[in-house]
Amino acid sequence: MNHFALKMRFAAFPRLWQAQEGTAAIEMSIGMLVFLTAIFGVMEIGRLMWAQNALDYAVQQGARCMLVGTCDTTSAPTTAATVSGFGFDSSVFTATTPSCGHQVTASYNFAFMTTLVINTPLTLTASACM
Repeated sequence: MNHFALKMRFAAFPRLWQAQEGTAAIEMSIGMLVFLTAIFGVMEIGRLMWAQNALDYAVQQGARCMLVGTCDTTSAPTTAATVSGFGFDSSVFTATTPSCGHQVTASYNFAFMTTLVINTPLTLTASACM
């Protein structure tokens, strides 16, 4: 390649470096990435808090159901899953009668819908004894 062709090839770089036609698009893409990550993060953390609250409520209602005598250790997990409002399966709950009274425990593997925030599932647990 001769000297003139090489000079013409690299002569466009200073002009490209000083050009500002696409800066708004680049700034918008960076800003939008940060904004969407924050929005999805808040949504996922809110969903996680909802699941933990629903799990706590469900085990309390399952233990209460056993306490008042309307269910036993076999039907309390189904009752807890029904009243949770989150859509837990009844296999998440376990009902026993230890020395503290009537106990319902739960363990649920919470998986995030988006992998932007956290990619590994978390295990949520709850227990109530009445």
